[in-house]
Amino acid sequence: MLSSDSSLDKLTRKNLPIHIILTLLIILFSSLRAYSQDNLNTFVGQKIYSIKAVSTSGITESDIERECGLKKGEIFSIPAVRACIALFYQKGLFQDILVEASEEGGGVRVQYTFVEKIRVGDIRIKGHDYFSVRRLKSASGLKTGNDLSKDGISGARNRILDLYKP
Repeated sequence: MLSSDSSLDKLTRKNLPIHIILTLLIILFSSLRAYSQDNLNTFVGQKIYSIKAVSTSGITESDIERECGLKKGEIFSIPAVRACIALFYQKGLFQDILVEASEEGGGVRVQYTFVEKIRVGDIRIKGHDYFSVRRLKSASGLKTGNDLSKDGISGARNRILDLYKP
């Protein structure tokens, strides 16, 4: 007969903060979605009226013009868009780069949306009476500065939970 304070129940309560943190990380990561226009070909041959950058890392319209050579007044082309995307991907900072185009001012408005990679920041573990912080961090496999993915979060969660299995 198990009492309400059985050792299994204590382990579950000790793991609760870890479950909550990992669940919140999964929700945050899965909520990052972006949509792009399916057919940029509609705008091929039109003059670029404006260039817009959407980025949380500080990429600006000037950066796109300088790095990619795209400028207002030039003719919109798919190869130029692809070359620009490839150039920014090579920097290794983005998990996705989306390009959308729309009519504006008698030309085309080109918008680049940069989706930055999520990186592991400071790792803090609370509520860890059973295992040391060092052992939990080691088991998670997460390291400050590394890229963080859905698989990485799921793997870290599973490795930590495996520590508590008999």
